Amino acid sequence: KHVYIHLDSKSLGDTLAWFPYVEEFRLKHCCKVICSTFWNDLFKLEYPEIEFVAPGSVVDNLYAMYEVGIFNNEFKEPHDYRKIPLQQIASNILGLEYKEIKPRVYIRNNQEQNKNKTKLVGISTNSTSQCKFWNYPGGWQSIVDFLTFRGYQVVLLQLEGSDLKNVIKPNCSDIQDAITWLAKCQFYIGISSGVSWLAWTLNIPVIMISGFTKPFNEFDCIRIKPNDNICHGCWHEHVFDDKAKGDWNWCPNHKGTDRQFECTKTITPKQVIQTIENNFIL
Repeated sequence: KHVYIHLDSKSLGDTLAWFPYVEEFRLKHCCKVICSTFWNDLFKLEYPEIEFVAPGSVVDNLYAMYEVGIFNNEFKEPHDYRKIPLQQIASNILGLEYKEIKPRVYIRNNQEQNKNKTKLVGISTNSTSQCKFWNYPGGWQSIVDFLTFRGYQVVLLQLEGSDLKNVIKPNCSDIQDAITWLAKCQFYIGISSGVSWLAWTLNIPVIMISGFTKPFNEFDCIRIKPNDNICHGCWHEHVFDDKAKGDWNWCPNHKGTDRQFECTKTITPKQVIQTIENNFIL
């Protein structure tokens, strides 16, 4: 039987989180899966048994169709997406047992990986909303300065510009260029964003700085989070609807006050440096 599965998110992180369950579905039901994502080229060569089509394509002769996404709709998703891991959204909708699974992705320059000769660390400082940022003033430059002093080169992996000094700023307009750089890194420091999911997919150790999500939301990684007495985890308590998406400074509990974004403002460079020293040989 033919089954069509559409991943209804343009986000790189969502897509990497959800896609492994498309393959799990195919294996469980021994069916012909047709899949559409906004990142098809990452998966086509790694999953030859799946037929990939562009989002919005007309697909005929179907037995069933599934749409995987973040829905405020009990018919589409009976579980509250805010209370479960991001990956479990896909396993729930597709009727599968939840377990953390990494996808396979195509690496164009796989032969260029060499983590032993270059002391390279990847970072990404930007994302789609200020609540996702590490909002400690000057925090990232402090980490870059520390790593540079310890003999590392720091590569900034993002499309957005940056005022950070002493970092490599490659052109990452092609995702494969970002993958080539990331695959060379000894470890990666980021926030709750797509590049962190990409590093995890590539088996690069990840240090994640996040306050708007709780640790269960993402994958197993080295997590730096605020103290429990600090406001955090708003993603799991409030609905991030279209109005919220249009508000760059979305901070539902403390917007416009001195406590705005306190979840990550209170995470200090010292905490991040200690985490690096405790987990990696410098």
